[in-house]
Amino acid sequence: MDAESLAQIQQIVVAATAELRQEVAVAHQETTQLRRDMVAVEGRLREEIAAGDARLREEIRAVGVELRGEVAETKRHMGVLAEGLRHELQLVAEAVQFQNERLTEIRREVELQARETQSLFRLSFE
Repeated sequence: MDAESLAQIQQIVVAATAELRQEVAVAHQETTQLRRDMVAVEGRLREEIAAGDARLREEIRAVGVELRGEVAETKRHMGVLAEGLRHELQLVAEAVQFQNERLTEIRREVELQARETQSLFRLSFE
């Protein structure tokens, strides 16, 4: 190989090496920028997730407060209904007691009339 061919090969290798170095430098810059972009996206995603988490927690808290209020209202309403039922049950119990007393009174009257009728029969056959 002559010196001229060797010089041409060296020029080609030097040019290829320079071009390759330039491409590697560009790739390195692009990779560095891509990393920066990923870090920025990661930061925004973390912020969005944290904000969503905070909103969700607030909604859950609000639902809990609303449910507690509804449960308290339901308890109060059930207490009112129970008191009304107690009153009505007391009225039924009093009515049953009154009917029992009236039935006892009627039985006494029937027994008395039966005795009187038996006495009249005995007197009339004597």
